Amino acid sequence: MAFLSQRTNSDARRLGFRRMLLVVNIPLLLCLAQGVTGRAFSGTRRQQEPKCGYESCHPIKEGMLNVHLVPHSHDDVGWLKTVDQYYYGTYSYIQQADVHAILETASQSLLADPDRRFIFVEMAFMHQWWQDKTDYKKRQVKELINSGRLEIALGAWAMADEAVTHYTALIEEHSRGFKFLEKNFGACARPRIGWQVDPFGHSKEVAALFAQFGYDGLFFGRLDYQDKNKRMAEKKMEMVWKASESLGNKANLFTGVLFNNYNYPDGLCWDELCRSDPIVERRELPGFNGDDFVNKFLEEAREQRKSYATRHIIFTMGADFHYSNAESWFTNLDKLIALVNKKENQTRIHALYSTPSCYLHALNQENMTWPEKTDDFFPYAHKKSAFWTGYYTSRASFKRYVRQSNNILQACKQVNALAKLRENKLVDDLWKEFSIVQHHDAITGTAKQQVDNDYRKRLYSGIESCQSVMADAYRTWLPARGNLKHYVCNLLNISFCPTTETSEEFLVTLYNPLAHNASHWIRLPVAPTTALKVLNAQNQKVPVQIVKLTKSTFSIPERQLSRATHELIFKTNLPALGYTTYFVRQTNKPLSSQLSTVLSLRESPIISNDHVEMEFNLQTGLPNRLTNKDKDITVTFQQRLMYYKSALDYDQPSGPYIFRPAENVPNTFRCNASDVTIFKGPLVTEVHLKYSSWAQQVIRLYADSITVEMEWTVGPIPIDDYQGKEVITEYLTGIKNNREIYTDSNSRQMLHRRYDYRPSWNFSNSESVAGNYYPITSRAFIRDSRSDIQFTVFVDRAEGGGSVQNGSIEIMLHRRGTKDDMLGVGEPLDEMGSDRLPLIVRGKHHLLLDKVGPSTHFHRMKSLMILNEPIISFMKVNRRMRSRFNLEWSALQRDLPREINLLTFEEWEGKTYLIRLEHIYEKEEFNKSVKVDLTNLFKNITILSIKEMTLGANMELSELNRLKWKSQTQGKVQNEYADRIPPNGFEITLKPMEIRTFKVLVQ
Repeated sequence: MAFLSQRTNSDARRLGFRRMLLVVNIPLLLCLAQGVTGRAFSGTRRQQEPKCGYESCHPIKEGMLNVHLVPHSHDDVGWLKTVDQYYYGTYSYIQQADVHAILETASQSLLADPDRRFIFVEMAFMHQWWQDKTDYKKRQVKELINSGRLEIALGAWAMADEAVTHYTALIEEHSRGFKFLEKNFGACARPRIGWQVDPFGHSKEVAALFAQFGYDGLFFGRLDYQDKNKRMAEKKMEMVWKASESLGNKANLFTGVLFNNYNYPDGLCWDELCRSDPIVERRELPGFNGDDFVNKFLEEAREQRKSYATRHIIFTMGADFHYSNAESWFTNLDKLIALVNKKENQTRIHALYSTPSCYLHALNQENMTWPEKTDDFFPYAHKKSAFWTGYYTSRASFKRYVRQSNNILQACKQVNALAKLRENKLVDDLWKEFSIVQHHDAITGTAKQQVDNDYRKRLYSGIESCQSVMADAYRTWLPARGNLKHYVCNLLNISFCPTTETSEEFLVTLYNPLAHNASHWIRLPVAPTTALKVLNAQNQKVPVQIVKLTKSTFSIPERQLSRATHELIFKTNLPALGYTTYFVRQTNKPLSSQLSTVLSLRESPIISNDHVEMEFNLQTGLPNRLTNKDKDITVTFQQRLMYYKSALDYDQPSGPYIFRPAENVPNTFRCNASDVTIFKGPLVTEVHLKYSSWAQQVIRLYADSITVEMEWTVGPIPIDDYQGKEVITEYLTGIKNNREIYTDSNSRQMLHRRYDYRPSWNFSNSESVAGNYYPITSRAFIRDSRSDIQFTVFVDRAEGGGSVQNGSIEIMLHRRGTKDDMLGVGEPLDEMGSDRLPLIVRGKHHLLLDKVGPSTHFHRMKSLMILNEPIISFMKVNRRMRSRFNLEWSALQRDLPREINLLTFEEWEGKTYLIRLEHIYEKEEFNKSVKVDLTNLFKNITILSIKEMTLGANMELSELNRLKWKSQTQGKVQNEYADRIPPNGFEITLKPMEIRTFKVLVQ
C-alpha cells in the first residue's frame, strides 16, 4: 500500500498494534472505518474532531512571509483526448493523462499524513470515480473532505469557459456539480472559491454569478500580459471585483491572479510529467541536494513576493494532469516544507500545506484595503500579436448546437415536472452532457477534431433522451390514444424533415418554454404539388406562404436524402409555458396561389412592411439604406460578407485560439444585381444574394416584424491556396459611434467597449482588428449619442466581433485554417462535415434600428426568445384523429410580468421543485422592483412551502455568510443581502438583475 511507504518505525508499530486489535475488537474496527473518533484516517497528531473549511487551515506564522503550497491537478474535461480517454488514461500516445489514477493516488497520499492537502475541481471526473468506490473507500474520502484535507474547489461539472457560455448554461453546470457534492458529501464539500485557472479571459457576469453562488473569492491564471505586468509592478494582483452595478455588494467578489498561471514554480516539480530530481534531505549522503531546493524555493518566494501586497503568497504545486503518482509529489513536498521551515528564523519565510480557500482566508485576516476592478478581462493576449479572440467563433456550428441543447434542456426539465413524469434519469442524460460541453476547451472549439466529435455525440445522445421525455409528456397531455409516434426533425435549420416532406397531413406541436405568450414564425420543408392548408388549435385557418429553397440549401451535403423543394411559412401563437398545435394538410387548390412572387432587384429595389424599410443598390445588389418607419429614423446602411486571410508566419499564426489576420483590410466578395433574387409575398419578403459558390445570404422581412433577419450560409471555405480564411459580416451604418460598441457579458450585462482602449492600463495594440474583438453571446449595439440612434445585432450563437470602423459592427461567422497556433491543440481548425467534406455553416442575425431608450425592453425579450425557441415535433395524424386531442394547454393560470423570466422550473427531488425567477433588466434600463405571486400560479401544481436558496441551490440563503472585504470605495459590508425583500407568503419581489432561487414543496 502506497501510503505505508513513508511511515516511521513508530508509525509501523502503531499500525501493527491496530492489526492485533482487528482480531478481537470488531466494534472498534467499525468505529475506525467510519471515522467516528476523527482519527481513523488522520494519524494521532490531531486530538479533536476534524473540522472543514477555514477551521481546518494550518496556522500561519506572524511576522514571516507565509508561502501557501497548494497541491492540485488541472484536469481538462476533454481537449486532446476525450473525457473517457482522460479518465481511464487510454491513448497515452496522445497525452499521458490518467484522472482515475490521480484521484486514487492523491486520496491514498492524503490518508498517509494529516498535514497534507489537495484540491480537486472537475465534478464530471469525481462523479465517474465515485460510482465504483467501495463503501470503505467512500468513508475514507468523506473523512478527508470533512477534515479539510481534500478540498473541493469550484465544484462545477467542468471548468467552464467565460467568453462564449450563456449565463443559464453556467448556472446549470455549476448547479449539477453542487447537487452531486451535497448529495454525497454534505456541507463540508460546498465550494468556497472559484478556481478558473485556465479559461482564456474572464467575464464580469461570471464573477457576479460566482458571488451569488456564495463563493468568497475567485482565483484565475490568465490575463493580458500588459495588464499583468502593470499589476505585478503595482502589487495589484489581488482586488475586489465589483461585478454588477445593478446588484451592488451582492455581486462583489474578491479576485486574485495567480503568479504562474496555475503551474509549479520552476524547478520544483516531482510529477511523472516533469521529473525533477527527488530531494535528498540527509546531509551525510553524497547525493544531498536539500540546500539547492531550499535556495530555489526561497528565490521563487522572494521574486513572487514583489508582486503581492501581503505577507502571503501562493505556490500552485501542480499542472495539467499531475499527481497520477501522487506520493512522489507529496513525499518531496513534505521534505521541502521541513527543510524550508528549519531556516525560517533566519529567512523569515514559512512554508505550509494549504488550499485556495485557506490562502483566501489568510488574506482576509490581513484586514487591508484592496484595489477595485469594474470592467472585465477580455480580450486576452499572452504576448504581442497573440489575441485569443479566434475561439469566440471557432467551430461555429458546434456553438449553435450547444445553444440549442440549452433550450431543449430547459424545456425537458419543465415538461418532466409539469407532466409529473418522474423521468429524472432521462433528463439527467442531457444535463450531464450539456454540463460537460461548457468546458473551456469544448464550447470554445479548441479541442482536437476527434474530441469535438465526441462532444457532439454526447449532446446528441442527451437530446434524444429529452426528446423521449417530451413525447411522453404529450402522451399525457394530448392524450394520443394508441401508439402514435412523435417525430422530431433535428435538421430543420437546413430544411430537412422527412415527416413534413412525405406526409399529406400531419400535426405540428410547439412547446413554449417561456412563461409569457409568444409568437414565432415557423418554416417547414415541404415538397408540395398543391396548396397547403394550416389550421390552428381553434380550427381557424392560418395564412401561409410557400417560398422556394435557396440554391445554397440544395447544395448542403447533409440533406442529400431530402425531397423538399420549398418551405411552408406561417406564424404561430404560443401559450405561456405550454403547447399548441397546428394541423397541415394538402388541398386540391393550385400551388401557385401560395407561391411567392419572384422578382429581380430592378423590379423591387425596396423591401418594406409597416415598420421597416430597406433599399438596395441597383449596381452592387447590396443594401444601402435602412429605415425605422415607427420612429422616423433613416441611416445609410451597407452590409456585406468579407473574409480575412489568416496569418501564417511562424511567430504567431492564426489558429483555433488565436485570430490574427495577415492583413487588417478584409477581402470583399463581389456581388451585383444579377446575383440577387427577390421572393415577395403577404407574410415575408426574401432577398437571396449569392456572393460566391461558398458564401450566400438571405435577407428576410416578415410582415409584422421590427427587425430584419439575415440568414448567412458560409462554406465550404476553400483552402486550395493553403491559406486559412476568417469570414465576417460587416454592418456599416451612418451612426457616429467613434468606434465604440456595447457587447453583452454572457447574455446578461451590457459592457461598453472603446477602440484600442482598456480601462485598467494604457493599452498598446499590435493588432488593430483582433485586439478590438470581443465575445458576443446574444447581442451587440452601437449608438450615436447626438441623435440618440441605436443599431443592434442579435446573434443565434456565440461569435466574436467589434466596431473596427466608425459606424460599424463587424462579426466573425466561420473560420477554417491551415496552421496550428502553437498553443497545444497540435492541429489546424479544419472541420469536416458528416460526409468528410469541409463544413458548411448556417446562422442568423436579427437587426434592429431604433432609439436608445425604447429599444431596451425589446432587446431583453428578443434575446430570451432567440434562446427559448419553441420545441417543435410532429405526428402523422388525420383530421378525425386530431379532433380527439387536447390541442392546446398552458401550465399557468396567468403570465408572469414581462420584466420577469422563469429561468428554472424542474423537479429537484421527490415533491421538491426548483424555481428560479430573474429580473431581466439592468438598473439603468428599468430601475423598478417587480412582484411575482406564486399563489395558484400553476394549474396542476399547488405550492405548499418555499425556501430561498443561493443561486446554486446548495445552501439556504439564510446560511450564507461570505467573507467581508474592504476596498477603495467602501468598508466591509456587514450584510450584503440586507436590502433583500423576503418573500411575503408566496409573493416574491425582484430588483433589477436579481435571480432568486427557491426550493418549493408541491402537492
